[in-house]
Amino acid sequence: MIEACPKCKKNQLQEGEKLCPSCRNYAKERMRAMRQRRKTDGKCIICGRNPATKGVTYCSSCAVDCTQAVIGRRKSLEISRLCILCGRNQPEDGLKVCGECSEKAHTKYNKKTTEALKVSQEA
Repeated sequence: MIEACPKCKKNQLQEGEKLCPSCRNYAKERMRAMRQRRKTDGKCIICGRNPATKGVTYCSSCAVDCTQAVIGRRKSLEISRLCILCGRNQPEDGLKVCGECSEKAHTKYNKKTTEALKVSQEA
């Protein structure tokens, strides 16, 4: 059964969606603007109540909560034998990440290393 978007009541939802693409994009932009406003004001981008810890964009309380959430998610994915990064694919033997995520990580690392070498050679 195809349902209408609960927010706009106009667009149809695809299977597994909670909002239509239009409403999802609107919500994403509002969240992005809110986080940017909080960051500019020196507030935690997560809770918006406490000042951000120097050098990061969130307060110490939210940092602890986020760390615990990440640890919990990773443990859950490991138990389910899923990649700890994407949560979709089975990890490669002996690793905690799938081949696709492993390749992305290597590409990102190689790009950073190459850029760092260029900068050091220019100096």
